[in-house]
Amino acid sequence: MSRGDSELELSVSDYPLPPEIFVSKTLLKLKLEGGDGLSLGTDVGKVKTLEIESVEFEGDGVGFEKLLSGCPVLEELVLVNLGWEHWKSCCSVSAKSLRKLKFFCEDNDGNPKSVSFDTPNLVYLEYSDNIAKKYPRV
Repeated sequence: MSRGDSELELSVSDYPLPPEIFVSKTLLKLKLEGGDGLSLGTDVGKVKTLEIESVEFEGDGVGFEKLLSGCPVLEELVLVNLGWEHWKSCCSVSAKSLRKLKFFCEDNDGNPKSVSFDTPNLVYLEYSDNIAKKYPRV
């Protein structure tokens, strides 16, 4: 990352990723796969494309919310098998700059309680999951 890479793809199993990995001024595309207990409070700043697959976030999705808030210019988000059904509160995607969202949940045995999308600039949505009990904001 110190060489100014613009793309990073990480596949990790059973190991929490240290937040220091995400401190970059040049990173534009980030793909995360298979990390457990991911917690990000750092600014990922310039990331425009973010793909997350089979990652477990800490604290009832709080780590996910921190990640999105750390990506103020995010334009494309791909979410695969995040396990929303384990979150106690609403499963929410909130990103003002987001233009493209793809959401797939293949391993979900239950229905999510609530799913909310606060994405006012979205022009493309692809959503595949069990039906949530409610959709308070789409």
